[in-house]
Amino acid sequence: MKMYDKIIAWLNREAEAAGSTARLAENLGAARSTFHKILRGDSRPAEALFDWMEKLGATVQLPDEPQDTIREVCFVDAEKVSATDGPPADSERYLAVPLVGQAGAGPDIMGPAEIHSWILVYRYHRSVLNRSNLLAVEVGENQRSMAPTLNPLDIILLDRNDIHAEPAPPGNIFLVQEPGPEYAKSVKRVVFERKRHGLNIVFYSDNAVEHPPRTFDFEAEYDGDITRALIGRVVWAWSDMTRK
Repeated sequence: MKMYDKIIAWLNREAEAAGSTARLAENLGAARSTFHKILRGDSRPAEALFDWMEKLGATVQLPDEPQDTIREVCFVDAEKVSATDGPPADSERYLAVPLVGQAGAGPDIMGPAEIHSWILVYRYHRSVLNRSNLLAVEVGENQRSMAPTLNPLDIILLDRNDIHAEPAPPGNIFLVQEPGPEYAKSVKRVVFERKRHGLNIVFYSDNAVEHPPRTFDFEAEYDGDITRALIGRVVWAWSDMTRK
């Protein structure tokens, strides 16, 4: 979604929460007629400005969005440098991504208290470039459903923002969460299947002989909310080659 449209969608959600567009306009001190036109899309002031900002790499963090997880990393070489020169240029080449636990854990795997260590990621790698809400997760020590693609204790890199209403193309790998009291999490390929009345979400394993697909009614078991089914898309993985 483009930056301008993202902001308009957020304002519409805020208007709904306030009870009406008129009430939100009043709270903001905005002219009602102008505010109505903007939220309906009849007027799009400063849209070009937001397009320019987006092309220059600017982003907008809205209050109801999850906060970015990554942190800046500064490396300083073990050598004397002038205090006025600052750190070497290499200090801007890496990001620190939190390592938050193992796939197969319970519902609190994403909590800030679960961050025990960090993974350093080269920020200019094509899999990381322009991503900001990243998490690293270990494949559970008994999780063999994605072998040989992924094995126990492999580390995967997730993008929590790369989740859409219906992931395309089908078959991309995600950290998924099954419905039910255990909130079981695992790494699976995800496919949506349309049925006569509704939609199924299917979790496939690469080790399909031992782990057959699991199918869930998307509306009945997830209330049609994709963020309750998918935690993040796998964009990179580090694997122990000694087991291959």
